[in-house]
Amino acid sequence: IIAGAVATLPLHIKRRVDDRTRLDASDLALWQVLRRRPNPWQKPAQFRRMLQAHVLLSGNGYARIVRDARGDVQQLLPLHPGRVEVRQRDDLALEFVYTRKNGGQQIFQQRDMLHLVGLTLDGITGVTPIKYARETIGLAMAQEAHGANVFRNGGVMSSILKHPGQLGE
Repeated sequence: IIAGAVATLPLHIKRRVDDRTRLDASDLALWQVLRRRPNPWQKPAQFRRMLQAHVLLSGNGYARIVRDARGDVQQLLPLHPGRVEVRQRDDLALEFVYTRKNGGQQIFQQRDMLHLVGLTLDGITGVTPIKYARETIGLAMAQEAHGANVFRNGGVMSSILKHPGQLGE
């Protein structure tokens, strides 16, 4: 439901004329990609719904950016989040390792990847909300079991440790 709602939201690309004026930038190649045809097999709403679903279910959404010789965006090719690994290089730039179905790998630089991130703990990769909720619920259950064990004995310790001599600092 959330992904469908996001897919129907208006998406505008504007060009800043001055501090107060912005005009539609419908002459940009990116406008055509985002508003008309992100890739040969998807319409814009399908593409946005799928990418948002990837973010909601896995914490990350990825699309490869295909450019022409001038550097204008021509296509956005969605990649399955389970096949992409994000790495941060020593210069702090990100690179994306995509594993193809045949097992081969391809590395994309940060400028060639659209990366949507959901809830993140490191600022680089998203955490799947399902996993995060599962760990939170598991921790709450463990705390509840521990509390039940402590209070079952009236809060009294059930064992003692003895040392044969004097303990030093």
